[in-house]
Amino acid sequence: MDASVFNNIKESQLVEFIRESNNTYNLTENDLQVLQNLLSILKHKRNTSNIVELDERDEDCGGRLRNFAETYASHYHSYFAIFVCVFGTIANVLNIIVLTRKDMACAPINRILTALAVADILLMVEYIPYVYYHYMALPKSLDFPYQGAIYMLFHVHITQILHTTSICLNLTLAVWRYLALRLVLTLTYLVTLNNV
Repeated sequence: MDASVFNNIKESQLVEFIRESNNTYNLTENDLQVLQNLLSILKHKRNTSNIVELDERDEDCGGRLRNFAETYASHYHSYFAIFVCVFGTIANVLNIIVLTRKDMACAPINRILTALAVADILLMVEYIPYVYYHYMALPKSLDFPYQGAIYMLFHVHITQILHTTSICLNLTLAVWRYLALRLVLTLTYLVTLNNV
């Protein structure tokens, strides 16, 4: 949640919202009072730390870059990420079509590249609903349903698995290329020694 939104919400409004939907949270009146006290302490600390942060932002060289990054993250990242994922998926489908042709599918390096394209397609296709949920739907509703938590759990694990798969395939590709170049250089050296 954005800091400016937090500063504009009063603790009593937030506690009243929780009190109205208390059947979901099962909090007692004592719990609600403790929550209101903690929120007021947190808001006070945040307000006093913002004064120090504003002074520090002016002194460091990251002020403009930080503003750009925050603006990009809050307004443009979701649309740009969806565009990149759709474009990347189409490009990787074209890679798979080319690399699985009969004359190219027999080369082991093309099999590695095909597997890499499949892993990247799965990663990008899975990332599109995450971007929509996290950057577009969630900030508007501020509702955290059980299904959203399950999806986030799935997203965290599947992205780690797919990133690790992609990294391993890239390493395999690098080793394969190294061995191919090394073998060519060794064979060239042996052939020239035999000719002498």
